[in-house]
Amino acid sequence: SATDNTTYGYNTGRFISTASGTTAVGANAGASISTGINNTALGLNTLSLVTSGAGNTAVGAQSLNQLLTGAGNVAVGGALNSATTSSNNIAIGVQSLRDLTTGSGLNVAIGHQAMLQATTATANVIIGPQAALSLLTEQSA
Repeated sequence: SATDNTTYGYNTGRFISTASGTTAVGANAGASISTGINNTALGLNTLSLVTSGAGNTAVGAQSLNQLLTGAGNVAVGGALNSATTSSNNIAIGVQSLRDLTTGSGLNVAIGHQAMLQATTATANVIIGPQAALSLLTEQSA
């Protein structure tokens, strides 16, 4: 059964069944979480599609709004909003790691549109506005 969950807002935590440790605040935040653990979603549509991800933190409208099953991601400021199954990424800044969808993760992107077009990049540390803007796939910068 579901335990230790806190939700506030329209559709937040709507499908929680056995999830635990979920905090969701804002319209549609964490709306699809059913079995995930220790996820935090703060803002409009944050973590709105994740079903079984664990240890994800999304702060700011649309952050991690496409994530389905990834784990250990941190997105702040509308970041990482195309990720579907990638894990262990940190994205801070509007549209940072915007196009990342899958992959091993382990990316750190800090700055407005940092690594904007990366789709499956792995193990990168990128800092600065529009830094590595056209880095696309399986490259390490």
